[in-house]
Amino acid sequence: MNKPALGIALTLTILSSGCATSNGDATKEGSLWDAIVNDVGGGYDRRTKKLEDELETSKRERQKAEEEQQRLKAAKDKESSSK
Repeated sequence: MNKPALGIALTLTILSSGCATSNGDATKEGSLWDAIVNDVGGGYDRRTKKLEDELETSKRERQKAEEEQQRLKAAKDKESSSK
């Protein structure tokens, strides 16, 4: 194998190893290559979607808790006024 072909093969091997080791969260890895891989590979979109879903779940749970709190307060007030 000639030197330019060897250099190209080595470069491609090193660059492709970044794809295999990326965990999908470049914010924790910090390298430019990982950021590019995640952007092109959809890693940021998947992480953003996951965080948005978690936020919506938290909002629903909070709403249910507030409704339950209001129900309990109303029941307590009703019980207090009947005494």
